Amino acid sequence: MNKDKRKITVWKNGKQVKLSMHQPSSNDYASGKKEQAATLSDMDEEPIPTYTRITINEEPEPNPFLKMLIKFKPAIVAVVSALLIGSFLGVMLLKMFVTIDDNGNASGEINEVTAINNDEKQTHATLTTSIEPLQAFVIQAGVFSTEENAKRWQATYQDIGFPTIVWEKDHQYYLLLAAAPTKNKAKELKNQAALSKMDVYVKEWETDKKELALTKEESKWLESFINTWKKSMEQQTFDNDTWASLQKTVPEGSKKFQDLSALMKQYIKIENQVDPLETGTQLLKLWHTLFVSLEAK
Repeated sequence: MNKDKRKITVWKNGKQVKLSMHQPSSNDYASGKKEQAATLSDMDEEPIPTYTRITINEEPEPNPFLKMLIKFKPAIVAVVSALLIGSFLGVMLLKMFVTIDDNGNASGEINEVTAINNDEKQTHATLTTSIEPLQAFVIQAGVFSTEENAKRWQATYQDIGFPTIVWEKDHQYYLLLAAAPTKNKAKELKNQAALSKMDVYVKEWETDKKELALTKEESKWLESFINTWKKSMEQQTFDNDTWASLQKTVPEGSKKFQDLSALMKQYIKIENQVDPLETGTQLLKLWHTLFVSLEAK
């Protein structure tokens, strides 16, 4: 294989030198050898130092308690704020109702206000009141299947001077004249001259037991009314003073007893009744009005 005999011209130390493509200068070769040897010698004489990498964590591990505080910070702030606001409002309200003296003793109307509020709550609170059946004997002028017919006959009796009531019971309409405590007393009323020629009958009458919600005041007044009514029925009298005292104690604002109170006022204006028939009529109307009022919603 023929070697390439081409030469190249280079400048060395300010002179042109022609070199073969494959024949390096001896001086260059020697110089390169010297530089390599010097480099190796320097490496042997000055060893390269060895470095160890050390990692330093500049952020220390946080305290667990501090982490918990940071986590629950919103809740803690909310609780503390609520306590501060509540304490402030409590002091303001206390100053409104109570006077605190130098010794730290509180005095004022707060206890009275609390007592009044408790009394009002008890007064307006409803309780279940049981009304035992009431029983008497009535004089019946007729029984009808419709209220219209009963009202027509009621007007007829009214025209001849006998006030009556229409009492609905068991889907029938009874026309009643008066009430008496016993069957014999009722027969005596029936046999009076005014009724002796009329087609009337004596009938036992009883109202059912009832349970309804009343306030404590209403329940107490109703008990007094029933006791007064029973006593008047037994004696067949209507004492105006007794009924007037009862009427004055009707619970204020009670809608259930409005009609009953109005009827009591009407009878109180009449002089004390001595006629058993008229007394029986009044007591019968009070009895009927009571149960109509209690059944109303």
